[in-house]
Amino acid sequence: MLLEGWVPTEIENDTITWLSDKEVYFEATEPEKNVDNPPIKLKNRRFARLFEMIGNMYSIPTYWELDMTPFFAPFYMLFFAICLNDAGYGAILLLGGLMLLKKGGASLKQAAWLTVFCGGATTLFGFYTGSLFGMSIPDMLGYESIAASPFLDFQNQFFSLALALGVVQILFGMLLNICLQTKLFGFTSTFGLLGWFI
Repeated sequence: MLLEGWVPTEIENDTITWLSDKEVYFEATEPEKNVDNPPIKLKNRRFARLFEMIGNMYSIPTYWELDMTPFFAPFYMLFFAICLNDAGYGAILLLGGLMLLKKGGASLKQAAWLTVFCGGATTLFGFYTGSLFGMSIPDMLGYESIAASPFLDFQNQFFSLALALGVVQILFGMLLNICLQTKLFGFTSTFGLLGWFI
């Protein structure tokens, strides 16, 4: 009988020790690129782990690729808040996430925390732009216009900020690509990407 399987690197030595005590012949080798397709076990910290369910909807990285989850997580949360852009709706999401944490059980914990973070960000951004359930907070507070208030005029002022944020995100993505290309194929393979980045 021939068995083939994959072992995480952190328990490789224990596995080899265990197999050495058995009456079996075994070989332990590193996976070969373009030949093997090892299963992926993502290792993210608490915050980024919440966004793994978003990344899994697209595709997880191969064994030789970089896990992008920690890099897209803050952008996802920020863009979610910008798109929804209402303190009232964000507060409802935040409360819904907290209720899900309390009553949802372990199977919904990741989704509950993701909802809490995105709802919290939406609430903060909604207050920053002066929007509460589709109503203008500056109007409710008696300001003559949003320009005279401490709130961000989302309609008129945010366009340039959005463009700047888009440029930052694109450059950040290109920088990650340059680092990955350097790691995999050497620095000389990145000259084209460096030109675009500059």
